[in-house]
Amino acid sequence: MAIQFALIGCGGMGRRHLRGFVELAKVRPNLIELSAVVDVDESRAAFVASEVRELLGNRPVACSTIGEAMIKRPELLCADVVTTAGTHHVAAVDAMEAGLHVLVEKPLAVTLRACERIREVARRTGCVVSVAENYRRDPIIRLARGLLDADALGTLRTVIELRTGGGDSMLITPWRHHRENGGPLMDVGVHYADVLLYFMGSVSRVSGLTRLFEPVRDSGRGHAAPGGMYERFRVELPDAVRATAPDSMHATLEFSSGATGVWGLDLSARGPSCNVSTVLGSDGRLDTDGVRNGKPLSVWIDSDKAPLNDDDVLAQVPDFALDPLTAELFGGDRLARYDFEFAEADSKLIAIELAELALAIDGRTSVEVDIDMGEEAVALVLAVHESSESGGLVQFDDVGSGRVSAYQDVADSTLGLL
Repeated sequence: MAIQFALIGCGGMGRRHLRGFVELAKVRPNLIELSAVVDVDESRAAFVASEVRELLGNRPVACSTIGEAMIKRPELLCADVVTTAGTHHVAAVDAMEAGLHVLVEKPLAVTLRACERIREVARRTGCVVSVAENYRRDPIIRLARGLLDADALGTLRTVIELRTGGGDSMLITPWRHHRENGGPLMDVGVHYADVLLYFMGSVSRVSGLTRLFEPVRDSGRGHAAPGGMYERFRVELPDAVRATAPDSMHATLEFSSGATGVWGLDLSARGPSCNVSTVLGSDGRLDTDGVRNGKPLSVWIDSDKAPLNDDDVLAQVPDFALDPLTAELFGGDRLARYDFEFAEADSKLIAIELAELALAIDGRTSVEVDIDMGEEAVALVLAVHESSESGGLVQFDDVGSGRVSAYQDVADSTLGLL
């Protein structure tokens, strides 16, 4: 019998996750079933329930609370949490208290106290918690990690991660600019934090600066949003949004291995975007060109003047292979590139996350991004904020342990966690 899921949150990200259910049903039709959708806005829940019927053939119950969903669908086993980031810990805790295993959309939570609240309840209830951190699951990022594991670059020395763009436009929805919801640097930056940790290992020290350069954001109601999943809600947006969280950060990182990192994320920058993702080692260099676009890696070995071609890149990792589900979804187990548009690649990666949780509760595997990993990525973003708040270098363990929390205290107070 298919494992029964509830979708908690029926906004734009919830609609993107619904497409993940659809994608998974194509290759594993009997693994999971979406039998309930939950949103505090009952009209959104009803709309998504109708979409489920259209796309999957069954109409789930539409509810305003998890408790109501459990009454109507007592067979539920899992919850897919895609609420606003500042309520991730609330929805995840409510789901676990109801006996549901949870997949939490990134970030796990927006402060470390909120992450620990999830941890405490998971430990008490025995529920599995997985974090929907999808960048690392992209086949091209998997290949990059395979090259690093094979020591194709030699000893890792430096990683450079720079992203700019956004100007004064709103980042999809107003809540992403609010401090109690993590702010845009958490919403976007936690992806890159996870990849930095995935590639380079744990961080020991962080020095960072953050700024709020654009305190008023144009809602840009006519602008396109990822995959078109948010368009239905854009008519509800105000003309302008007042930001309360920083939109630009710059940091230097020291990894436990001794490697160094330069990390910049400026979501207020004008002009064309500037995107750099580079890993430098003693024997070579590796560049990634984004995710969910299928673009190949650029890899130089020793003093090569031109990057390796696809075949030569794969020759560096003869034992590399994607897991069977990823290979089936993307069309091969040894990919150097793929040809899917953003929306389809996004859906496939979400499908992998959903399947992983289902298999984990069935005892066949474990989740990859668990509470520890999810919290570590959150802590890395917060370490940059805490360093900026204190005006100096911070030890990563001091942030992770809660000994340094001045920046977070404001959000925790608003969220009722202090």
